Amino acid sequence: ASIVGLLVSLAVFFTLPLFGLAPGFASESRASGLNSIVANFTAMKKAYFPFLGLLLLWGVIFVVASLIVSFGGIIGMIVGAVLTAGVTPLVINALGHAYRQMSGAPYPQM
Repeated sequence: ASIVGLLVSLAVFFTLPLFGLAPGFASESRASGLNSIVANFTAMKKAYFPFLGLLLLWGVIFVVASLIVSFGGIIGMIVGAVLTAGVTPLVINALGHAYRQMSGAPYPQM
């Protein structure tokens, strides 16, 4: 059962970049419905491996945070909660920047 779970996890990991930015295309009205998936495939042709690396980095960050929570008792839960509260906005911001770079969308002006 664990080998099947590992194979499913790997399949999801390698196919997630092919669908990961589609909500961005749809939410900005740059494409609708299935067209957002096609636009995501087009954007991923150029940047599949950098986005895969970004996903791998996020996975390492969250595994480390979950290990701290698992082995740290009460102190670990507090440290893990602070890390999660601090890292989650960074991850969401990184996804937004990755979408902007890979789709060729303009950056908002400050």
